Amino acid sequence: MKRAITFLLFTIFFLSCTKEKEVNMLIGKWVLEASYGQTNNGVEWIPASAYPEGLEIKSNGEYIHTTRCGNGVGLGNYVYNPSVNELFLTEFSSPGSPIKYKVSLLDKNYLILDNGDVSNTLVQRRKFRKTN
Repeated sequence: MKRAITFLLFTIFFLSCTKEKEVNMLIGKWVLEASYGQTNNGVEWIPASAYPEGLEIKSNGEYIHTTRCGNGVGLGNYVYNPSVNELFLTEFSSPGSPIKYKVSLLDKNYLILDNGDVSNTLVQRRKFRKTN
């Protein structure tokens, strides 16, 4: 019985550390590298423009979203749930309507965000590269 309890506590500790590590990987500056979309060759990754959008995820629960050429900035709060790979972004200018993203990839170099419509079909997939 003592071994089972020790194993259970170790497992809970290990899983909580893993989730914290995932949240920490999200924090930083990201730049759009490509979007997944329709081309003449079918559906594939389309490289971002020369002036791609940026996303900065801060450790205090806030984010900054910059658009092409630095024009337009979105500021807001985020909530990331690594157990279901969901990221919610809520802009300060429209506090009642968070945008839900599925985090389909998160590692030390890349972040891929998917979002869909009400019927849960993929509408947009974007690949960001970490810059710091």
